[in-house]
Amino acid sequence: MEIGVGTYLKKINRSLIISKIIEHGKISRADLSNITKLTKATISLQVANLLGEEIIVESQQEYNHVGRKPIMLSLNAGAGYAVGVDLDYQKIIFTVSDIMGNPVYSDTLKLEKSNYDEVLQLLIDHIREYKEKYSTSRFGIVGVVIGIHGTVKSEQTIGFVPQHQWYNKDLKGDLEKKLGMNVIIENNANLCAFAEKVFNRHQSENLISISMYSGIGLGVLINGNLVKGYQGYAGEIGHMIIDPNGELCNCGNSGCWELYASEVSFFKQLSKKLNKPKLTYKDIENLIMLRDPAVMIQMEEFVSISLLV
Repeated sequence: MEIGVGTYLKKINRSLIISKIIEHGKISRADLSNITKLTKATISLQVANLLGEEIIVESQQEYNHVGRKPIMLSLNAGAGYAVGVDLDYQKIIFTVSDIMGNPVYSDTLKLEKSNYDEVLQLLIDHIREYKEKYSTSRFGIVGVVIGIHGTVKSEQTIGFVPQHQWYNKDLKGDLEKKLGMNVIIENNANLCAFAEKVFNRHQSENLISISMYSGIGLGVLINGNLVKGYQGYAGEIGHMIIDPNGELCNCGNSGCWELYASEVSFFKQLSKKLNKPKLTYKDIENLIMLRDPAVMIQMEEFVSISLLV
């Protein structure tokens, strides 16, 4: 039991040290000890291990005072990479980031079909390419995270993706069998909230993040933990019904908020009014500059409905 407790504490200390290095970018051993309240001996041991594994590196900070220049610790950004996948309705966005979270490569794949097996194979093919491309780094691709525009259950299985009409799919299991890699599946709005804390709001234990893309999602952190609700439904604010007699939604209900206030709905309604099937962001920007009546009315309605709930 004592060995198990000791191993667990070392793991906790290691995670704490890495998180503070991420937060500060560069930090000295002394400052790490002060901030984490860990002893200097513990810091020295953990830092030595992290240096040996090439997870962190040392550098000297610019120093204009008398005395020795402080040795700064920072993450070795190129030690490994992660693949982030935004699995949306009509496109899949792949982003490869270094372990500091800096994007190093991005690719957008147009998605014209919703067949699960076909989409699964597309994911497998592209992730394998990244796995090979970054295999020369110290740890290669350390993991894959896929953002789902739908509900994700506690065991990381997909509950329901309205736009694709997928029910109860084990995307995580299917990918891990083929790739031999660690894969994490999560609702995209939850991932946005988590990323906001990790990379921007380090001290925020309670926050919300609203995503407005093909749909509308809400990520909630309370006491540092994601709030998912029953079967992952907690953040599905886009499917709140604002008009019981409204349009039919892919989720099966009528009058859902995202049918009127999401980015996709805005493009869809404006395309219909202008009789122009494929509107681009640039098209809309130009029409706004020209104060086109149809666009201005649609924009006003869009903003009003967005603020309704």
